[in-house]
Amino acid sequence: MVQKHCLHCGAEFQVQASRFNELNYCSRKCRHEARVLKNQIECTICGKLFYAAPSRAKRELVACSSDCFRARRSLSPLSAEFRFWRHVEITGGCWLWTGGKGPFGYGSFCVDVQTHVNTTAHRFCWILMRGEIPDGLFVCHDCPGGDNPACVRPDHMFLGTQGDNVRDAAKKGTMSHLGETNNAAKLTDEKVILIRQLHSQGMTQVALAKQFEVWQGTIWQIVRGNNWKHLLPDETKRDTTYNA
Repeated sequence: MVQKHCLHCGAEFQVQASRFNELNYCSRKCRHEARVLKNQIECTICGKLFYAAPSRAKRELVACSSDCFRARRSLSPLSAEFRFWRHVEITGGCWLWTGGKGPFGYGSFCVDVQTHVNTTAHRFCWILMRGEIPDGLFVCHDCPGGDNPACVRPDHMFLGTQGDNVRDAAKKGTMSHLGETNNAAKLTDEKVILIRQLHSQGMTQVALAKQFEVWQGTIWQIVRGNNWKHLLPDETKRDTTYNA
């Protein structure tokens, strides 16, 4: 017999040497509790965490009780909420968006089919299950297995400022496509800062485009703050749908 630590409660217990790699829990109770914690998902109606066997954690299993299930089934097929969940595959890990996606892999969802109002899928899911997002905040991914742009699971996300979003992306090494690190970039961070300074001093976009040998539309995007946002002061950064 050899000593081993329970993966759930940490207590020591004895196992036969031949079964050392098979037994990880000191009791059936610990094994059951660990399984429940590992396979909890969030009810899409009330937000309560509940256990779902891995074999049943599929797209249709999104309600914790019969009351929540009936509430979900009562949704109109034309409602945004009903249409949204049709494109979500719920698993024990990330909730995967199976609908259309943007250029960076973020889900794209049409909130209103009549006015064609679009937003990112993970942002809509946050509003649906957590409430409105305060002005100036982004919905940032923090998936346990590494950021997954297609994930819409609320507890795999957090609210943060643009600065928080950029620092988090830099820490995780997921923003290599930004700024002068982009292989297709014709400008450097230093030149972009200079362009904004010269424009604020009265230099025209046409003159700037000629001086820096780029298209005038590029200058317009820079001075408007649509591109190279990571070089903008925090108070002037604006929300966009593609990354929050």
